[in-house]
Parts: sequence; C-alpha cells; structure tokens
Amino acid sequence: MIFIDGDHEAAAPLNDTIVCEPLAEDDALILFHDLTSPDVAQGLDYLKEKGWNTIIYQTMQIMGAAWRGNVEPVKHQPDPKINWNLPKHLEHYSVSGL
Repeated sequence: MIFIDGDHEAAAPLNDTIVCEPLAEDDALILFHDLTSPDVAQGLDYLKEKGWNTIIYQTMQIMGAAWRGNVEPVKHQPDPKINWNLPKHLEHYSVSGL
C-alpha cells in the first residue's frame, strides 16, 4: 500500500504518483487524500488511464483508491445524514457504498 498525501499543487500530486507507481507490487493499492483538489485528482486519473481499478470514498476531503492484482479496497459507507455532492472533476468515478 502506498499513501499519497503531500503537496496539493500541480504538478506535485501527479509527479508523486508517477514516482510511486513503479515501486508498487503487482498486488497493490495506492490511496489518495484530498481529492477535493483537482490537482490531487490528476494522480488518480493517471492510474485509471493506465488500467488500475479506482473508487472514491465520500469523506470530508474525499479519498480515492487505485488498486490492481489480488487486493480489494475497504468498503466505506458515506454518512447518510450528509447530502454529498462530488466535484465535477470526480463525477466519472464510482463511489464506495453507493
């Protein structure tokens, strides 16, 4: 598992992803924090374009996971008391628990 939570300005999150991907095992999960930022979402977009499975976790800052191989991300149920709305840059992603 790789957790990416660093500089939120372009092109840092994408560069973090590009550097980390070759270090990932065949069975791997990469978790992103703060996908409310379109710049951070570029890292998840990159992996999705390369064939990784992806999902969004509807949390305050929005988390995202990309995985491949024999792993499965944790299932998450968004708080039903909150009227969640995804930002436009994330609308093409599946949301865990929905």
